Amino acid sequence: SALVGAPIWALNQDLDQHAGQDAVLVCLGPVNSRDRVTLTQGARNICQVMRAEGVERVVFISAAGVGESWRLIPWYSKLLFSTFLKTVLQEHGSEEKIFVESGLIWTAVRAAVLTNRPAGGSVLASNIVSSRTIPRGDLAAYLVSRTKPLARQRRLLQSFYLLI
Repeated sequence: SALVGAPIWALNQDLDQHAGQDAVLVCLGPVNSRDRVTLTQGARNICQVMRAEGVERVVFISAAGVGESWRLIPWYSKLLFSTFLKTVLQEHGSEEKIFVESGLIWTAVRAAVLTNRPAGGSVLASNIVSSRTIPRGDLAAYLVSRTKPLARQRRLLQSFYLLI
């Protein structure tokens, strides 16, 4: 089973309640464009609890534009991430580094801009093709699908840029 929807503070309050989970799905986001704590400290806390509980697999949402995906985002996204959202992009990069170096089995999902359009029901994950947007429902369904036991990967497919 997968632990979905628990707030970070709850992970540290009652570990027995979370025992026996196969995977953790992390959907952290910054509080504001200057937040330098939520993603990095949240990732550290989650890794600590996962190791203590013997949970090996983590699926987490990051952002298109982090790391080598920078070359795949459109020019206007580069402009935003270089100015107004610079801290957000740096924090997602730090979050990724924490999970990558944790020793856990991890999958980073670098999503495009989220929309409120109805879910289309299909997602193409690609490390070589970019997308501008994805409906929240499609992203959510994809994230949950990566927590299933058959989705177990030893860091082979580290990051995805989501397309519909």
